[in-house]
Amino acid sequence: MKSRPTSSEPSTPGTRRTRRLRRLMSLCAATVVLGFLAARYRLVWVVGDSMRPAYRPGNVLLVDRWAYSRQTPRRWDVVVASHHGDWVVKRVVGLPGDRVGVRHGHVLLNGIRIQEPQITEPGMLSIESGQLLGDRYAILGDNRGIPEDSFVHAVVQRQQLVGRVVSALRPLHGIRGMAAGVAGWFSTP
Repeated sequence: MKSRPTSSEPSTPGTRRTRRLRRLMSLCAATVVLGFLAARYRLVWVVGDSMRPAYRPGNVLLVDRWAYSRQTPRRWDVVVASHHGDWVVKRVVGLPGDRVGVRHGHVLLNGIRIQEPQITEPGMLSIESGQLLGDRYAILGDNRGIPEDSFVHAVVQRQQLVGRVVSALRPLHGIRGMAAGVAGWFSTP
């Protein structure tokens, strides 16, 4: 004998249709929300060491692709930029019109060394000063101690900026990491 589901309301064709309509509306709303999130945000994996100690290989970054649609990039923003066909994660150190250089790992802005709270080991990186024209931005990795043949810096146009890093997702390690919960994944740049 078949068992019938129990319900507080009688099972009539009208109530079944209403439940189906509610499920369909919920599915449509979820699709719209997920579509919006997929259009606005992108996940980017950190591969190299140029942004240590802030970001390490294996970190996953949440990138807001619309961050610069209404505002301009700010100094010290961590961005993802398209550079020679690759996406790179760097920090904005120079804005259009700035004269930017690096001496012994320290940024010189208009000839004056500026304090960078995120830099713990400046290294020996040196880059001749130059003027940023038009819509160009100087981007630089935080780890200035890696070999000079590694990719640490670039000058990019605004259209090459993919977006601003809004959060870092730290990778979980095993079951204990899962037990700690997903909330432990998030940190702000």
